[in-house]
Amino acid sequence: MTTIDELYCNIADFNQFFYPEWEKTLLESGDKKRRRQGVMSPGELMTILINFHQSHYKDFKSYYLCHVHQHLGKSPNLLSYTRFPVSDVIGTGAIMRLLYSLQKNPNCLC
Repeated sequence: MTTIDELYCNIADFNQFFYPEWEKTLLESGDKKRRRQGVMSPGELMTILINFHQSHYKDFKSYYLCHVHQHLGKSPNLLSYTRFPVSDVIGTGAIMRLLYSLQKNPNCLC
């Protein structure tokens, strides 16, 4: 994965497989829950997090404010640093499953 575009495409392909399967395994408590789509897609959030780990920045705040806002600042969906849901992305387990599948087979995102 050399460019951010390739990284995003690979993550988007992975998410098409992962999220429908993951939704099937969730338990329901009976309470109504909002399933509102976020402003940024899970693929965009994961791409930013993985690109951060590939960068030379030591902390996420500097990376997000200096790199992401500088290069992607014109995107209408870009969130401010304080609204970026890092815990939501990591909490789903999707990013861990993606990294696990890449470790097993770098050419397959399944």
